[in-house]
Amino acid sequence: MLVLWFSHTIRTVLLLGAMALAAAATATERLVFVTHLDPPFTGFLDELLSEALRHHNIDFEIYRQPGRRVITMVNSGKFDGDAARKGDFKVVSNSDTSAYVRVNEPVLKVRLSLVTRKNSSFVAPTWEAVNLGSTIFIRGSKHIRHKITENNRISVETYASMLAMVATKRARIGVGFKSAIENELRNTPTLAGRLQLSARPIESYAMYTYLHRDRSHYRPMLESALRAFKQTADYQKLVQKYGVAAP
Repeated sequence: MLVLWFSHTIRTVLLLGAMALAAAATATERLVFVTHLDPPFTGFLDELLSEALRHHNIDFEIYRQPGRRVITMVNSGKFDGDAARKGDFKVVSNSDTSAYVRVNEPVLKVRLSLVTRKNSSFVAPTWEAVNLGSTIFIRGSKHIRHKITENNRISVETYASMLAMVATKRARIGVGFKSAIENELRNTPTLAGRLQLSARPIESYAMYTYLHRDRSHYRPMLESALRAFKQTADYQKLVQKYGVAAP
């Protein structure tokens, strides 16, 4: 009886051990990112990164916070990464970005466009023309802020505020991401009838995902996964769905 009991106990222990190893092997990892970008970029980045990571059994979540707060939270390790930033943002940022590690595969291209009142004087899409009068932009956009002379700068928190101020002549021009402006105009048709976007962007540039250095071991995998997904028809559908520009 003792031999049978001992044999049964060993088989049970071995079975439980095997089950634990199998569960560990199939356990889903999880990455939580944050972004300062507004819709439609938040939805696009959520689906893009979720799809790229899904084949590696990694769950993905994304949250939105104001720009400078995002940098502080990622750099301190409260989030695993920053979903999208300009490629050289570490050079121009005044914040501590020492823990930021760039994933060297662009996730999207942003186009900076001008928004003015309909039937207003034509404004050429150049920074020289922008700086001829008051210009409104989204607070936290360091790149745009540096392009606008100090006496012309007006910063606000949301695109809704930007468009309303241009429409009511409290600012001559608004400068922001074309896709975000278009998204806000679709949501506020009363403003859409009073405003117009520049036919061509004033500037375009690629955006990259950044990981916290403690998660930098994910970088080769994420670069490869993004590169592969961007070759698929599903990626093109995603770009069209959110009205963003492919890098």
